[in-house]
Amino acid sequence: MKETVFVNTIRVDSRIFAVSLFFIGFSAIVLNAQEVGFRASSEKSKIRMGEPVVITVEGRLPAEVDTVGPIAKDSLGLFQVLNISRDDGEPVWRLEVMTIDTGTVFLPPISFGYVVKGDTTLRKAYANSLMFSVEGIAVPPDADLREIKPPKSAPWKWEDIWPYLLGLVVLGGGYYVYRRYLHKPVVDVVESAPRPSVPPHVSALRELRILEEKKLWQQGKVKEYYSEATEIVRRFFEGRWDIRALEMTTDEITTALNGKTEVSTMRSKVRDFFVRADMVKFAKSQPSTEEHLQELEQATEIVRGMIPPPPPVGSEAHSQMTAGKGRNRTEGGRTKPHGARKAIPKK
Repeated sequence: MKETVFVNTIRVDSRIFAVSLFFIGFSAIVLNAQEVGFRASSEKSKIRMGEPVVITVEGRLPAEVDTVGPIAKDSLGLFQVLNISRDDGEPVWRLEVMTIDTGTVFLPPISFGYVVKGDTTLRKAYANSLMFSVEGIAVPPDADLREIKPPKSAPWKWEDIWPYLLGLVVLGGGYYVYRRYLHKPVVDVVESAPRPSVPPHVSALRELRILEEKKLWQQGKVKEYYSEATEIVRRFFEGRWDIRALEMTTDEITTALNGKTEVSTMRSKVRDFFVRADMVKFAKSQPSTEEHLQELEQATEIVRGMIPPPPPVGSEAHSQMTAGKGRNRTEGGRTKPHGARKAIPKK
């Protein structure tokens, strides 16, 4: 009796184990089917130096993916990107690239950014890398190679000389007229002090207001609208943080801002701001009206959130700021600025 119960228990456990394995395998298949993936391929593996080659990237996209596009710069490794296009209605991209290197040259993995419906987080996926054998330009062994000849000097002609002579005559006549009729004694006058430079945040907020008044995206100029908005914020970063933001990518900007306490609470907002613009400029995304308005609002919040605090009272910077406000003095009911004396002609 005990042996029968033991055998039945083993059979039940075996069935449970088999069913569990089935569900685990089925779940793995479903999860893999739902993953985003990209496969890069090319019809050529051997190319010549400077010869364009087309890279075809096929994407596997589940239904919940909303927006997708390559995050490509002007170059990929040793390859220069000439053109990016997408097949209508299909997740297939074609990148035309070329290189001037020779030998075995690798095309690095191409990064793609995508957004899932109901979530604004930008996710990334990568296509596989490719290897090419690049041949140089062959020179025949019997080619007649010669040294480059030096340039020959041409003899001077009258048509080469008369413009210089005419210029000397005009300069001489102008100097004579100046000395004879325009040169007069000078008197000392008071020159106004130089105007203080405009702080970066003041200039950025003014430019954002001007951008809003242009109504670019309302006129269909979506790419120009996002390009100008990101350029304003990049110039603000250069003036505020002394970084070359106009020449940096989105990842390089966020890396350069690491370690700055004023940016710690706004790092995700800065990244979302630039990523949304990148999707419009490079992936030809079509944002909604709400996203258009949000882009300008985020730009304003980024600038306002990074306004430097005023210098403490008693510091050298505070003394210079307060001293600049009292550089004017009133004389006879009119304001007369202090400054260096400058010589001007007497009438």
